[in-house]
Amino acid sequence: MKKYIITFLALLCVSLTSTLYAGKDPIAWSILPSQGFPSTSHIGSSYAVTYTLSNNLPFAVPLHVSAAYLGGSFALTHGCNTTLTAVGKSGSSCLLHLSLQPVRSGVNTARVTIGYHNNQVPLPLLMSTSTSSETAEKISGFVTTPLPAVTYIGGTSYPVAFSFANNGNSPVTATAVNVSGFTATTNTCTSPVANSSSCTVSGTFVPASTGQVTLSVTYVYSNGSQSISVPLTTQSNVENSSGGCHHISGFAMMPLPASTYVYANHVIQYQFTNNCTASPEALGTVNITSDATSNPPTITKGTDTCSNQTLAASGTCSVFFSVIPNTTAPATNDLSVTASIPYDNSTLVADATTSAIVNAITNQNSLHTVFFVNQCNQNVWYAFQNGGVTGKSPDPTPSPNRTWQGYQLNQQMPGTAPSVTTLQFSQYTGGSIVGRTGCDTNPLSGTYGVCSTGNCTSLGNSTGTCTCTSNSPAPGCTGSAPTNPATIYEETITSTPAADGVYDISLINGFNIPGEFRSIAPIVIPLNFQNACGQSSGAIIQQDHSGLPICPWSFTPPNTGTDCTAGTQTDNPSNYYFVTAGSDTACTPGSCSGTDVCGMAWTPQPSINPQYLGSPVTRRCGTFQGYWTVADWVNYADSSVWGSCNLYSHYSLGTQLDSIKPSTQPTYGFFPTTSSDPALLASLYACQITSNDSLDSGYDANKTNACGCHDWNDPNNFVAPQITNCLSFNPLWTSYVFGRISWLKTACPTAYSYQFDDTSSQFTCNVAGQQTAYQITFCPGGKTGAPGT
Repeated sequence: MKKYIITFLALLCVSLTSTLYAGKDPIAWSILPSQGFPSTSHIGSSYAVTYTLSNNLPFAVPLHVSAAYLGGSFALTHGCNTTLTAVGKSGSSCLLHLSLQPVRSGVNTARVTIGYHNNQVPLPLLMSTSTSSETAEKISGFVTTPLPAVTYIGGTSYPVAFSFANNGNSPVTATAVNVSGFTATTNTCTSPVANSSSCTVSGTFVPASTGQVTLSVTYVYSNGSQSISVPLTTQSNVENSSGGCHHISGFAMMPLPASTYVYANHVIQYQFTNNCTASPEALGTVNITSDATSNPPTITKGTDTCSNQTLAASGTCSVFFSVIPNTTAPATNDLSVTASIPYDNSTLVADATTSAIVNAITNQNSLHTVFFVNQCNQNVWYAFQNGGVTGKSPDPTPSPNRTWQGYQLNQQMPGTAPSVTTLQFSQYTGGSIVGRTGCDTNPLSGTYGVCSTGNCTSLGNSTGTCTCTSNSPAPGCTGSAPTNPATIYEETITSTPAADGVYDISLINGFNIPGEFRSIAPIVIPLNFQNACGQSSGAIIQQDHSGLPICPWSFTPPNTGTDCTAGTQTDNPSNYYFVTAGSDTACTPGSCSGTDVCGMAWTPQPSINPQYLGSPVTRRCGTFQGYWTVADWVNYADSSVWGSCNLYSHYSLGTQLDSIKPSTQPTYGFFPTTSSDPALLASLYACQITSNDSLDSGYDANKTNACGCHDWNDPNNFVAPQITNCLSFNPLWTSYVFGRISWLKTACPTAYSYQFDDTSSQFTCNVAGQQTAYQITFCPGGKTGAPGT
């Protein structure tokens, strides 16, 4: 009985105490600035608010804070998951710092909820409607290094950077670049900004007084007779430093797109920064959550340089995740994904949130959907090669006679949503898809329509398909394929449901940009192999249960010698580097200055409109564009198409196979099959099937002279799973070819490295009554494939 009396008296005391404090909120709050986020905000800018939470009770209160978001990218830093001491005592309040960076037009909302005892108290909703600063498809701006939501007086300097991208089709020159609130140490925006390029204004900010501060840069330019201003701001609340510095801030460096689809895959990157210039910080484990209470997204972690690490003063770390939505999320209830990390012995926490509208694929019973996403640091233009596209909406075939912006996917800058495009059509026969880079989209330019990679001699005026002119064919442009080297996305898309979903990525004829190619469908894991619905070729993060290896997109070309003498067949990276077009300089490996590399390039050469990249093939210092393969050179026997380094001769591609084959092998026959020309070493690299069926697939047990085969799933040297093992091997292929294609397979185990690499590289997705939908992501996770990355 005594126990119950004591309990009752305790409850009575709490009740009386609460009554005495009824005129006050038990947990009081205030916000700076008082109006919260501005009612109107700009995409690309960043905004900040700070909450102060205080205990008004005469006893300690355990406090817990949560937040829910809609719209843009948010970041939260606080130490409010703690016990607040009694009113009037040190530690009776805590601070919560919240920032917003809008990534799409529309309403952004945030609601903080404070919990104590059994109470859950939602604070007033913060709301801001964002609009785009992009005008007339020209200049768009982004704060690529924003201020954290809170900054401190005390000598700490905070870096800031503002970037402006020209997504138009002609250069833009600023009439003014106005900087306010800080001193710019770098400003490349006073010079003309070429189309498909960007400029940056950067500097540092040193807080001098408390209160909210706003830094801004406004880019002003003329569009005809109209003056256009593109304003960018970044905000922070400045406070006095109290003792030791402990301040980690989060940032969605690569957020979700503004809009996506159920079962699409997106790589997102969160970055955490130690904003203290003198003190390292011990971090906990990154935790990721979504706001989907039913059928949550499939989230898989990739590279993580943050968890359980010590982050150096002023240092940054990052973590990548793959996010696949499993249900729709309309604009009124979009999908939000938050990464959180504790620090300072778990007394503080920093998190970053990104969100997207999630749609369902429509018309899947009659139309194919292809969803393009660009995560590259450069603009990419999608293109269809070969074949025909019918029943299309919108027209997916590029032509210089319509605006190139219809095919352009803008570069993804730090903190910005990736550019996306959706196409629907009934069938696409006999063709493939390629991403082009470095395209001249200025119709007044003499090189209008020329691309640095994936180029054509001409684009058909009616269909827009890539064609080669008969009067002056360009080397590397055969039939209706673009110039090599280029990453190719191959697919069979027919108008017959459940008989159309075959797709792959090919590196057989080289590489220009990394890519992920997937079917947009629920994941299916067959018992005998993994390449099925919901699976990706080229992914840098694979779902844990897929059984598929990742593609690091890190290339290490063979390196056994530096010379380019005919017949020596030594290898060095310069034989494989693809660099920007220009005149021959006969460079040697390691001889170039700056960031240029010595490699092989096309020579700019005029033809009919537009220009194309032609011969001779030069050896020069230039900007890295991709990688060649030896298979690219098999049709280049004519010495006139070469500059100072003739790789056809260097690799002895004109050698007759019968002169170097083992005596136990039968003859290799002739190629082409209608001529009497003996099969050459070039035929072995290209797997050109000869007159007696030599150089056919090694998955046929009867092919003694197969075009080689390698068991990538060898348990002693596993690279990729295969549907079936090799049945025929060719020692010539192993000796000459394998070492010159294995580096491609290592860079992407789920992509083709040679012509008959089907069983480890081809994917199939057929669902009854449906047309297969696809997603192509250029540069997933920002991968470039450049040397050293």
